[in-house]
Amino acid sequence: MTDKVIPPAGKLDVTSPFDGRLLSTVDTGGSRHVEAALSTAYALFRDRSSWLSVPERVAILQRTAALMEAQKSDLAQLAASEGGKPLQDSLVEVTRAIDGLHLCIETLRGHPWRGCSGCNDAGNDGTHRLYTKGTRSALSSRSAPSITR
Repeated sequence: MTDKVIPPAGKLDVTSPFDGRLLSTVDTGGSRHVEAALSTAYALFRDRSSWLSVPERVAILQRTAALMEAQKSDLAQLAASEGGKPLQDSLVEVTRAIDGLHLCIETLRGHPWRGCSGCNDAGNDGTHRLYTKGTRSALSSRSAPSITR
């Protein structure tokens, strides 16, 4: 794990596609940031003694869902501003995100493999794995700066 803070790779102005106004400026990352994040995630993944228990993970997801529900209108307005889409569409997206958190909670509570993303890969013997195989990284061609604020 690295405790060293890597300076931002640059800055990105986030503008509204609707009227071009500046919404915010965010830091950007690069390959060094991805490598550091993966290295940290892998070290934490390998140290199972530091993993949160299922009840602790459920509590975090419940608090997150409650916070998002309380800020639903603001989140939808922000997403509509960034994405240039109708507010109603953004409200649907935020509602689905909150529903997704509730689905994660139910998965954690109800599945024998104690549900974590990617845990339902069938093993060679047709059984399910208890945990993911390891850390993963994904890049998106579409930015979502509001997630990083």
